[in-house]
Amino acid sequence: MHSDLYKTVLMSGAALCLALSASCASNGESSFAETVGDEGAEESVLAERWSDGKELQEDGSELAKEADKLQREGRKDIRKGENLIASGEAAVATQRERYRETVRGFGLAITPAQLKSEIDTLQSIQEKWKKGREQIANGEELIQEGEDQLAEGRDKSQRAETLIDRGTQQMRAAEARYNPGSSVDTGE
Repeated sequence: MHSDLYKTVLMSGAALCLALSASCASNGESSFAETVGDEGAEESVLAERWSDGKELQEDGSELAKEADKLQREGRKDIRKGENLIASGEAAVATQRERYRETVRGFGLAITPAQLKSEIDTLQSIQEKWKKGREQIANGEELIQEGEDQLAEGRDKSQRAETLIDRGTQQMRAAEARYNPGSSVDTGE
C-alpha cells in the first residue's frame, strides 16, 4: 500500500514537472523566467523565484529517482536474503537428518580405517550443516540491508515529494504575482 502511495505521488510529481517543463520548453518561446526577467526589477525577482522553484522541482525529481533505485535494490536484497535463508534451512534440515541416519550405524568399527571413515562422514555432515547456518546468517544480513535501503528510499521519496511541492508552489506563486505590463516603460 505504501508503495502504491509512493508511486502515485511520484507519478503526480513527474506529470506536473513534465507539464511545467513542456509549457516552458525552448521551442522558440521564452520560459516564464526569461520573459518576466526582461521586464523590470520586480519582475526580475519573480523570475528568480520561479527559477528557484524549477530548480527545487528538478532536485526533487532526481531525489525521487534515487529513492526508487534504493527501493528496487532493497526489495532485490530482501528476495536474495529470503532465498539464502530457505536454501540454508534446507541444507541444515538435510544434514540433521543425514546425521541421525549416519550415527545409527556407528560404534561398530573394529579397525582404525572403519573409525576414520565414520569420522570423515561426520566431518562432512558438520561442514555442510555449518554452511547451511552461514547461509541463513547471510540471508538475514541481506534482509536487514534491504530493509534499511527501503527505509532510506521511503525517506528520500518523502523529501523528493516535499521539494517538488515546494518548487511547484514557488513557481505558481511567481506566476500568480506576475502582472504583465504593470511596469511597462513608456519611453519618456
